[in-house]
Amino acid sequence: MGPLRIVPLLACAVAVIACMLVMADQARQQADRARQAQVLTERVRSGTQRVDVVTWRSLATSRSASPATLATGLEAYKQVVSSVRGLRALGVPRDSAQEVERDVGTAYGIGINALAISRRDPRAGRRMALTSFSPAMQRLDAATARAAHRQDDLARAALLRARMGGVISLVFGVLLLALLGWRLHRIQRGSALAEHARAVERRGEERLHALVRHSSDVVAVIDPSSSVRWLAESVRGVLGYDPEALVGRRLAELVHPADAHRLAPFLHDAIEQEGRVSMLSLRLRGADDTYRHVELVADNRQSDPLIDGVLLNMRDVSERLALHEQLRYQAFHDSLTGLANRALFEDRVSQALVRLRRHGGSSAVMFVDLDDFKTVNDSLGHAAGDLLLQELARRLEATLRAQDTAARLGGDEFAVLLEDLVDESEAPAIAERLRLALEPPVTVAGRQITPSASIGVACPGPQDTADDLLRDADVAMYAAKERGKAQVACFEPAMRVQAVERLELTGELGGALAREELFLDYQPLIELGGGTIAGVEALLRWQHPTRGLLAPDRFIGLAESTGAIVPIGAWVIRTACAQLRRWQDEHPSAEDLGVSVNISAHQLSDGELPAEVRAALRDAGIAPHRLTLEITEGVLVEDGELIQRQLRELKEIGVRLAVDDFGTGYSALSYLRAFPVDVLKIDRSFVAGIDRDPERARLVGNIVDMAHNLTLAVVTEGIEEPGEATLVRDLQSDYGQGFCYSRPVDPATIDGLLSGELSIHALRAA
Repeated sequence: MGPLRIVPLLACAVAVIACMLVMADQARQQADRARQAQVLTERVRSGTQRVDVVTWRSLATSRSASPATLATGLEAYKQVVSSVRGLRALGVPRDSAQEVERDVGTAYGIGINALAISRRDPRAGRRMALTSFSPAMQRLDAATARAAHRQDDLARAALLRARMGGVISLVFGVLLLALLGWRLHRIQRGSALAEHARAVERRGEERLHALVRHSSDVVAVIDPSSSVRWLAESVRGVLGYDPEALVGRRLAELVHPADAHRLAPFLHDAIEQEGRVSMLSLRLRGADDTYRHVELVADNRQSDPLIDGVLLNMRDVSERLALHEQLRYQAFHDSLTGLANRALFEDRVSQALVRLRRHGGSSAVMFVDLDDFKTVNDSLGHAAGDLLLQELARRLEATLRAQDTAARLGGDEFAVLLEDLVDESEAPAIAERLRLALEPPVTVAGRQITPSASIGVACPGPQDTADDLLRDADVAMYAAKERGKAQVACFEPAMRVQAVERLELTGELGGALAREELFLDYQPLIELGGGTIAGVEALLRWQHPTRGLLAPDRFIGLAESTGAIVPIGAWVIRTACAQLRRWQDEHPSAEDLGVSVNISAHQLSDGELPAEVRAALRDAGIAPHRLTLEITEGVLVEDGELIQRQLRELKEIGVRLAVDDFGTGYSALSYLRAFPVDVLKIDRSFVAGIDRDPERARLVGNIVDMAHNLTLAVVTEGIEEPGEATLVRDLQSDYGQGFCYSRPVDPATIDGLLSGELSIHALRAA
């Protein structure tokens, strides 16, 4: 119907255009006639002028007009009369044509009379021509001019009408085309919209079929007997069945036997009740005979003739349940080691305490902390540290009994719950067995690491909670570390006081440097060949405002655990270098004096250490080789790239490097070849009683010989008896240090030694 609506509009527009074209054509015809009339008028005017000329020519001659002249005049007159008649034929208005025709006749008659009179009396003829013929000719000329002008106006008006008609026809044509185009556009747009709507409807139907076919949910229709009447294609992806294979079968055939008793009442309610019923979770057997966890939602549509059954929506939730179980596992287990985490461990401890109070028995909690684990992270990197933690966690689980629980609390801290113990005395034995199981070397990142652990053991009291047990085991673990690490300690109430003190000292240590509570004592280093002072070792002390003088073993461990050792260590280096400068300025004998400073693994891991050493040497103005930095041999074993780079940079500065307490850790002389070490310091544990133990004397002698073979200077520490001093001198040790020569003293006492006011013998006696 759309195209037919434009037919009347088109017919009307065509009729208007046709009328305008006809009018324009008529106007053009009128213009043509007016131009023809204008031409004839000009011809009349031309003819009258010939008559006028002939008449005056005849009158001008004194003789009578010849027949030729008369014939010429008559011919001109006929031409004028013919043109006038032509004007009438072209439809020139009668009044205009009659005026011209009348004036022509009048002028012609007067002219003939004038010619006739001139034959008798030439003067009278000319006089008549002047008085009557000339005015008549003028009137004729004016009439023809008016007629010509009138025809010109008519022609112009007709042409204007013709042009207007053409323009109007063109405008109407353009408007008609625009209207037709707009109307056709509307028709096409309507058709396109209708086609688009049909395409959308088709796509919607196709999409619906595709969604049903590829949906992760399975849509099914069952009849009142719970048999499958229709099943969506998506069942292939969910359960692996062909839809036709299940049509006609009862749904109960696919249900797990343990869930069958819940399906029957669910379907009964769905069949008996209109609308949707509650959801049901159960397991359905797939084509591969494995069971999938499925959620069923039923909607009774028996009243809908298009469905005529119960609509079931089945969703596979197996992955969701597996993810839920995985998240639950992750929430209660350590992601790195797979052990229980703190939350699960505390829950199991709480449950164990409940069982203990109900049924009696014995249990215990162990707190396990790896010794010097931060050194591994700082030297070999966190990835190596993670590998070490995983291996130790495996050993932990392998050592424990099935009823015990191992957990990682964070970092390098582990906890163990021991249940069903014979008595509380069994716990320390298990802890010791566990400690030994952790000690075998582990190869990580191409390096062999010998781990150790400090273990605290706590047994529950009548009112203890899980937090109480963990706290007590943690306190016992710190007590084990204070005993020298790699120890097992059982909790005692007095340890809580020590833990509180340790907490307080940790808080106070941070401001001790700013409050100028820290100071240095110096222990002389004796050249054994001459018995003279060769250097001093700077030893840190803390003058606590309320606790009095604190030895390093009371706070150095705290400084290392909190990171305060880095700024404190930098202060020690600056202070020791400045003090050496003062001694050298005040005592000529101190020109060759050196000073030794202990640096920890934490300091050595600090990238700013070389710069701080340079600044201390520059500010003090001492030669770099007068400063000796002492490191433990454990740092050499766990020698990550950063440690090696730091040692090389320190050696480039020109300072000397010493291995302190040699023999207490790994006792690996082979490591000394790989590092720029200058001095080896033998620990007191090798020296004590050496004058009464030949085997120990031979061991020390071998160490001295091997060190000399490596071009290392040897310092024997902890010499307390004259017999020990004599023997180590005989074993060719280069230097000695210990109470046999002097205890650590203040700078003023060293002043006395350097000035000669005091002697080593005097200090020994003191």
